[in-house]
Amino acid sequence: MRSRGRLRILAALCAAAVVSPLAGCGTSVQVSVPGQADGPMINIGVAVDEPGVGWYHEEGYSGLSVEVAKYVAEKIGYSNRQIVFHPMTMARRDSMLADGTIDFAMTSYAYEGGKDARTFTKELASRGGDVRYSGPYLITEDELLVRSDDRAAIHGVGDMRGRTACVVEDDDVREQLARRVDGVRFREEGDFSKCVSALLAGEADAVAGSRPVLTGLRSQAGAEYVSLLDDPFGERAYGIAIAGGDELLGQINTTLQAMVDDGVWNRIVDDAGRASGFDADPRLNPPSIVAPRSED
Repeated sequence: MRSRGRLRILAALCAAAVVSPLAGCGTSVQVSVPGQADGPMINIGVAVDEPGVGWYHEEGYSGLSVEVAKYVAEKIGYSNRQIVFHPMTMARRDSMLADGTIDFAMTSYAYEGGKDARTFTKELASRGGDVRYSGPYLITEDELLVRSDDRAAIHGVGDMRGRTACVVEDDDVREQLARRVDGVRFREEGDFSKCVSALLAGEADAVAGSRPVLTGLRSQAGAEYVSLLDDPFGERAYGIAIAGGDELLGQINTTLQAMVDDGVWNRIVDDAGRASGFDADPRLNPPSIVAPRSED
């Protein structure tokens, strides 16, 4: 039985290793859409370790945030051949924006605003600061991924008291969970693949993240090894971060609303859902990002 258990863990760890093909290899990959560029390039930061959301593989980048980035770039004047994607982590996002490595970043942030995000979007735009955030193009919930063998012991988020949750460095999901449950221990890793490895090796009891990310990780690692704990502890929004610029921020918000209005949002979200098993919550989506022109 013990040997069989070791084999199961080893198999799951191997599955987790494919979650982020760039993890731990020290490789920086920049990928543009094939073809001759026909103008200035736009550099976009995306995650590479979030299957279904931001993911790098042999065919290039894919996922929800990648498709949204392509849509926004096209609408503000860039063809696919002018897009260069850069791998990005939460910890490096602000510095990559500040030094000009990327023009905007596909990111997420803790959210409190409901399906009608127009007031929240205005509040974000008024904050100022070196990094500015668009309104949300997807609103979801923060949850936990646990070992399937531990479901009998971890029924809900409250059972994490005294246990260890793995979080990605600089992800505010840590604050979300700490506010909900006292006494949680935290382990920080550089990306989600390392958190999944820590979970499967018994070095963490859960991985904290948004539902789309966790469903993608579950799909990659295998549902026989990891399970999604259906007990949300906070809301999260996916948006775009830029280094200042009111005009660009306004363009992005208007473009994201157009994506919802013209039906492209449904296609992008449905495709991501089929890839990872994620369903957008209709109570929160699609969000209203900016007011229609007639209401301005």
